[in-house]
Amino acid sequence: MTLNGYETLKIAVVGCGRIAEIHARFLLKIVPKKNVAVCDLNFVKAKAFASAAGITNCYDSLQKLLDEFKPDICHITTPPHTHADLAICCIEHGAHVFVEKPMCVSLSEADRIIAVSHCEKKLVCVGHQRLFEKQIIKAKRILDSGKLGRVSHVFAVDREDFLQRLNMGLDVEWYRQLQGGMIFDLLPHLVYLSQYFVPGLTRWESICVRDSHNRIAAICVSCAGRDAMATLSISLDAHFLQKYIRIECTRGFIHIDLRYYAMVVTRKTSLPGAMERIFLNLSIGSQLLFQTCRSAVLFALGRIRSYEGTDSLIKAFYDAVLQNGSSPVPPEEGKKVVGVCAEALAKCDVSTSFLPGIHSNGPTVSTGDVPVLKADILVTGATGFIGRHLLDALLRSGNRVRILTRERNKRLQLSNVEVLEGDVRDEKVVDAAMKGIRVVYHLAAAMKGGRTEHFDSTVRGTKNILDSMAKHQVDRLVYLSSLCVYDQMSFSRGQVVSEEYPYEQTPLMRGYYSYAKLEAEKLVRQRMQDGNLCACIVRAGMVYGPGRDGLSVLFPHKFLKLFGRKILLVIGRGSMRLNLVYVKDLVDLLLMAGQSEEATGHIFNAVDPNTTTQGEYVRLYRMLSGEKLVSIFVPVSVLLPGFGVLGFLLGVATGRKLYLPYKIIGINKVGRSSYDVSGAQSVLKWGKHHNIKEAVRETLEWERENVAAGASS
Repeated sequence: MTLNGYETLKIAVVGCGRIAEIHARFLLKIVPKKNVAVCDLNFVKAKAFASAAGITNCYDSLQKLLDEFKPDICHITTPPHTHADLAICCIEHGAHVFVEKPMCVSLSEADRIIAVSHCEKKLVCVGHQRLFEKQIIKAKRILDSGKLGRVSHVFAVDREDFLQRLNMGLDVEWYRQLQGGMIFDLLPHLVYLSQYFVPGLTRWESICVRDSHNRIAAICVSCAGRDAMATLSISLDAHFLQKYIRIECTRGFIHIDLRYYAMVVTRKTSLPGAMERIFLNLSIGSQLLFQTCRSAVLFALGRIRSYEGTDSLIKAFYDAVLQNGSSPVPPEEGKKVVGVCAEALAKCDVSTSFLPGIHSNGPTVSTGDVPVLKADILVTGATGFIGRHLLDALLRSGNRVRILTRERNKRLQLSNVEVLEGDVRDEKVVDAAMKGIRVVYHLAAAMKGGRTEHFDSTVRGTKNILDSMAKHQVDRLVYLSSLCVYDQMSFSRGQVVSEEYPYEQTPLMRGYYSYAKLEAEKLVRQRMQDGNLCACIVRAGMVYGPGRDGLSVLFPHKFLKLFGRKILLVIGRGSMRLNLVYVKDLVDLLLMAGQSEEATGHIFNAVDPNTTTQGEYVRLYRMLSGEKLVSIFVPVSVLLPGFGVLGFLLGVATGRKLYLPYKIIGINKVGRSSYDVSGAQSVLKWGKHHNIKEAVRETLEWERENVAAGASS
């Protein structure tokens, strides 16, 4: 290929997860969007990714992409266990390949990639991006100068909260396919960094610690070279996140904080012992202070970006392709890392068996051997705030219920509840849960995480539910949506919003939650319109009640304690409407929707018709709670300039737009509008509502009981 510049390259991104966003962020700066294509087996996910990035070339088949788009370079950003086959397929179709780390999961796969790349004369670059970060390059330059003497020991540490995120459902599914789970994805960074600073490391040994669920919670890997050692440590259950590498030399050391962008260099002096210790402490403290301030300023100015090494590595690889050069990280280097990781984990006797199962007052049953059970109602999201109330109501009515949950909960071990441990993102688990079911209440949705987490849990989870319902010929679906799907920016003062009101035009500007709920609702509506699904949609307002903080309906609902008083900051003048719905009233509507044939094909707004303002709610809460609560209402007009500046600075620092003013204006417009609930009233006779005073009192009683139970335990 001749040197025509990056604009001549045709680039394909295979896999549309979180890391693909990082790749796209950079390559779209140097390659025209018309020359970029994306591919994912989940076409809904691929279309959403392409739409957000402004890319028009979108595929759900790699073969079709390669045949039609004919890319020069393919970025493999799929789960590690799929890397080898995808990379080889791309190479055989004439594309150079950038593959994320780890390059693959076994030495035999690595050999196949290397052999094919040599045969086809195509470059392969492995995503060892840390090697291209400024701190690492600077540290290597200092070490090569000899000022610190010979490297004697390298400590590489990664402390993550993965197990906590796993328990909250914010995990990624593909880790289950890896030997050692998430460890296999994190360990390569530490391995190639240690090999970079201490070449020739051998004799790798490892030990690991498991948690109460027999999951690997931590691993320590040690190795030795001719005259140096390396110790690599990973924890998956950390509460204080850390990521650093410390390089100890015979005449000093370098400490690189990879998380907080700081580097400390210390050299031995000729001072007497006591004075040297004082000098070194002062030196370390002053460097940390300077580096912290410098990093904060550079981060705010956009001079430091997360994953900057990925940007530099991609550019170096593109240059190599254009100039017929050598890969900046050839597959042979990737093979070394894969071999070390596989060896280290093999010595820990790792196991990645995380099979979901059904519990019905008995032993776990594998999803591959699930009998047709007695339950005919399935509830997803049953362990959430709304789901718990819905489950209680179903049980009080004598229903036999099955729930699909990520984690077994002792509270749910009831005589008429079948508990299936699993995730809506897993098609096999959803299929197991759907056997024998007549009605599905689908409440599960991501509440935290980035775009990928929200899409996978909310959108892909909903698609799995819909596909399985069709397969098992389930009678009815009640889908819980949200008022956030409406085009709030077009609301006029006093607007009464009916169910026919248009959708939000730019949901990503409102946030990942709104985006995912809208995309999921569109899937449900499409099946309803096609006549392939008996379903109804319930769009809930701000839900409150026992099980949730009574102040959570206010934005923001954080407060400070000062002189024994709670100081509550609220956005708005106090006259903004709160479009509330009491959780028990919402559950009544969900039950009606699940039992009534008349509900089929309808969409219902779920809001208390007796609206309450912010000020009225705060006064009621203060009166019923007896708390010394001071509320400060801040007009939106006062906050907008500050949020505009804050959004700009955070956007520069993070590399993505946050649209804070857009969100604040939307909140203000919603507070000047109301929602039409006549549909639910006329079709389902939803009319009996709890008085707000009674509802808040019950919420406060729950709070007191919860606090008392926590104190006694």
